[in-house]
Amino acid sequence: MARPGAQNGRPPASPVRSVFPCHVALWGSSGSLVVTDPGSGAWGFQTSQPDGELDEAQKLLKKEQVDALTLEDVIREYSIDRIDLLKLDIEGSEVEVFASSSGWIDRVDAICVELHDRFRPGCSRAFFAAVCDLPVEVRHGLSTLVVRDEKQLNAPNPRSTESVKP
Repeated sequence: MARPGAQNGRPPASPVRSVFPCHVALWGSSGSLVVTDPGSGAWGFQTSQPDGELDEAQKLLKKEQVDALTLEDVIREYSIDRIDLLKLDIEGSEVEVFASSSGWIDRVDAICVELHDRFRPGCSRAFFAAVCDLPVEVRHGLSTLVVRDEKQLNAPNPRSTESVKP
């Protein structure tokens, strides 16, 4: 997923074969969203459902309309069977994404997320309700990692000779 305002409306290409950048917002349902810069710059864009077409005043407030996809949409579009690690930093959209996770959560082995209750109350509650089958939890700074199987924390990487260390 890409942050809004990408060059020429397109996100940069990824050097990683299994990463598919796209200029959309992750949400609990497909459709259209408004992306807003509340003044914290490129690291703080937030999404919300639109009240209609954006007018000129909203555009001046750095609002942009963007397509929204669910994680199920992404899984289907890219024919993904399994997600080893899902990394999310979605500025408050955790509520919608995890409230509608029943169709994809069992395909994910680990999730690393930055929860944004400071922007939107309920993010942590929605996340932890959805990940109850991922019993291993590690916190570091603002990030929370949940893992389905503790052995995955030190599992050898098939593309490397090193192990992952928590």
